[in-house]
Amino acid sequence: MKAINFLRYVIMCVFILIGLQYSNAQENDIMQGSPERDYCYGGDVYSGYGTISGAGKVYMVIEIVGDYISGKYYYVKTNKNRKNIAWIYLDGTWGYDGTINLAEEGYSNKNGTFVGRFVKSGAFKGTFYRNDGKRFSFNINLK
Repeated sequence: MKAINFLRYVIMCVFILIGLQYSNAQENDIMQGSPERDYCYGGDVYSGYGTISGAGKVYMVIEIVGDYISGKYYYVKTNKNRKNIAWIYLDGTWGYDGTINLAEEGYSNKNGTFVGRFVKSGAFKGTFYRNDGKRFSFNINLK
């Protein structure tokens, strides 16, 4: 019975997230700076600080539910004294080979995709591929 209730909860959360994503995509051309959005936690949640080469220090939160990963991050420098954090939202998958692909939501030539893996230290390391062709290495210490 608990498993059925849990599955109902997960399905409801998925529909809510899909609806939020659809409505936010219509309202905002670029998701950066959009208002805080409810997350439907049901998996493992990790967060921590790290760096993106050429961009500086970031803070990231990701949730893993099976092969699906969602999350958000912000640049520490640009959000230093802000009352409302300018989150950048992420959606992605965890491949069978252990590779994580997290794409930024929104429409901008500077949006891109984090492609990386968890390493033994607990860090999420890899390369950020921007839509304009630029690449940046990243290292996020998630706990």
